Amino acid sequence: MNATRAGVIVALILIVAIPTAAVTIVENSSQDQISDDIVAQPSEGSNGAYAFIDPETDELVIDLTANNTEIEGSGVSVEALSGIDDIFTLTYTGEDFAQVWLEHDSDHVTFYDTSGDSLEGQANNVTLEHNETVHVGFSVDTRESDLEAGDMLIDSIEINAQVPEEDDDDGPGFIPAPPSPPADPDPPEDPPEDPDPPGQPPIDLIVGPGERTAAIEDIPADVPVDVPFEALGIGEFVTLERLEVTFADDGDAEFTVLGEDALEGDGQPLADENTTSAIGEFEITETPDPDRVETVTYTLGVDRSYLESEGIDTDALVLYRQADDGSKWDPLTTTVVEETDDQVVLEATYDGFSRYALGVDQAVFTVEDVTAEPSIVTVRESTTLETTITNTGEEVGTFETEIVVEETVIDTVTVTLEPGESETVATEYTTTGTGSYEIIVDGQVEATILVEPPAEDPPSDDTVETDDLDELDEPTEEPGGFGVLEIGGILMLLVLLTMGLWGYRNREQLPSRGDFFAGRV
Repeated sequence: MNATRAGVIVALILIVAIPTAAVTIVENSSQDQISDDIVAQPSEGSNGAYAFIDPETDELVIDLTANNTEIEGSGVSVEALSGIDDIFTLTYTGEDFAQVWLEHDSDHVTFYDTSGDSLEGQANNVTLEHNETVHVGFSVDTRESDLEAGDMLIDSIEINAQVPEEDDDDGPGFIPAPPSPPADPDPPEDPPEDPDPPGQPPIDLIVGPGERTAAIEDIPADVPVDVPFEALGIGEFVTLERLEVTFADDGDAEFTVLGEDALEGDGQPLADENTTSAIGEFEITETPDPDRVETVTYTLGVDRSYLESEGIDTDALVLYRQADDGSKWDPLTTTVVEETDDQVVLEATYDGFSRYALGVDQAVFTVEDVTAEPSIVTVRESTTLETTITNTGEEVGTFETEIVVEETVIDTVTVTLEPGESETVATEYTTTGTGSYEIIVDGQVEATILVEPPAEDPPSDDTVETDDLDELDEPTEEPGGFGVLEIGGILMLLVLLTMGLWGYRNREQLPSRGDFFAGRV
């Protein structure tokens, strides 16, 4: 889809009254009207598709709008110079010869012959002999006008002719035609402004879906030629408005510009080579000899609302030229020449035709130096994963990525970096099993961890877990039984009972305390 343009489209319909496909010669005020005919018809060349005979009115119609089913067009552009050669022909069918010229009331249109000489006004007539034909083209200059979309430039034109009359004394009574149009003829009353600047040749622009073909004749050497492209779409929000080309020699040239819809992939994509993303691309094909081309200046328009919505600064817009072998892209000096409510207009110059892409500078991030320290651990031991992220692009940006181990996201890293800035981020990870594990950062395997089992064999199912061994340092109480203290107390009680029983049994045999004091044994 094309972006919004600075100009608008003006319909051009030229209607010539020609009953039965022949033009009646208009009476000249100083001559009698005669019956010889001038036949007008569409040219047999490719540009003849712009003209046709209306079957209902038998009129020759020149139509550059979508109403003409033989072409793909929508009129001509405002603030542009357009030209199409050899659209229709005029043939004199009389027996002698006649001077033929055209007249109309438009200040924006000029009719000319194959030599580029004007056919407008009697002073610019062309002399046609019996069955001789002149090929007619026209140019449209809307660069300084107040035209609006849909305006019709010409409703009709007059085709005038003067023919000789019999005069035995003085010969043919007509204004003699010069061998060629005068170099500096007297302009007709209220002449239209010359649409062609000095040295600007007429341009035949063929508009096709997604492409434009420009045919230029009689190109002067070392004179810039302005070629408008009627907003050729080269991206969803970018158009190629025109180019200005300077040739090293005189002659003709033809080339085709392929826009977004007509391009095919070729070579290294722009985003893979540079710190930019492409928002538009075009290519010049079927070009003349490169040695003939001195310089080409390209004018592009970028939709302002798109730039604002994406937060793109105009300084980040750069036109790149692809190398001839398709291996790389080289940036061109790109300048903002105009800013309107709808567009930002850019210009860039190169010394030839090529393939081009309009890029937007952006942040580009690289992931480097991913390490695990230590890289060999035992199960349930922790390791530190470190990752260095660098912004190698031309703009500040934010980078977010996941760190994955054992197919599990263990951390999400987010950093904002200036151009050329780096940052190292660390993540702690505790292993849960044995084996070799890959560390994946930003979708790529960056390092590995080797997890080994403990030095001793792992405990059996009947053995108390290592973490519980500390609890055995203190004696535990057996529910419903006897502890060590309780058993010691019972033994002491038994000893006391035994001694008491022994004493009871032998008390009659022992002397009493009184006997000791009486001296008796």
